Amino acid sequence: MRLAVIDIGTNTFNLLIVDATTKPHKVLHDSKMAVMLGEGGITDNVIKPAAFKRGINTLKVFAVELKKWEVKSYSAIATSAIRSATNGAEFCSTSLREAGIEILTITGEREAELIYNGVKAAMNIGLEPVLILDIGGGSNEFIIANQNEIFWKRSFNMGIARLLEKFSPGNPITENQIKQVEKYFTLELQPLFDELKNYTIQTLVGSSGSFDTFADMVSHRFYGYDVLKNKTEFTFDLKHYGQVHQFLVVSTKEQRAADKGIIAMRLEMIVLASMLVNFIVKNASITKLRMSTYALKEGALQGLISKG
Repeated sequence: MRLAVIDIGTNTFNLLIVDATTKPHKVLHDSKMAVMLGEGGITDNVIKPAAFKRGINTLKVFAVELKKWEVKSYSAIATSAIRSATNGAEFCSTSLREAGIEILTITGEREAELIYNGVKAAMNIGLEPVLILDIGGGSNEFIIANQNEIFWKRSFNMGIARLLEKFSPGNPITENQIKQVEKYFTLELQPLFDELKNYTIQTLVGSSGSFDTFADMVSHRFYGYDVLKNKTEFTFDLKHYGQVHQFLVVSTKEQRAADKGIIAMRLEMIVLASMLVNFIVKNASITKLRMSTYALKEGALQGLISKG
């Protein structure tokens, strides 16, 4: 039985196809495309024509893959960019009409649940509460949980694409802009820090995305090999992450482009993503940084498999 998940994100569209008859399931196809659906319109809550077209064309490509792999059942999930866009419903109807793909737009709360399910499938979270962070283009999801349950979850409408349009950071980002961004984090994330007072949390767990880039940068700098190869989790040395962060906040886009650990689609966004992680590490007294290579799409896959 072949199953698929399409994760329709603000920056990237992901397609995962598996053979669910094997245990563990066998991955047949796993790809991501930089669609940048929120480009130029994320702060106005609209999908601009060029981005709209890129998104539909990408879904047409995915439809070909679904047919090629003879997928029995799939789930196409839309997140922040589509749920907040005034023409999000139009995008979904166009997808069904032109690509034959039916899209389910989920809430930020549901997004957080799927992320948690994905992380739990990748690693043993443990019995002590941890803070899970998924950095998206349109929203960031924070989850306080252990291996058995979610204690608290919230989606913050301050994804990296939104931050880029709001602050337009320089090349490199300036000290004044760093202060402005951190002030914004302090105000917007107050509900998170209020909730953290109720727990003793030492570990931050990042789910895929930007954390893949941090791991790739650490790999090239300190290990000489791919630390994520054949793995679904990784534990950072906080000193290594700190050095990566310091490079990012002083680097130009051109310097980042020359870094072997940074893929092209993350050249602009990775600075603000790292600023968010660094802010959480400092202000939540984090002493351990882990990552899961699984996120929303793997969490959604668990649901498809359980349905049979």
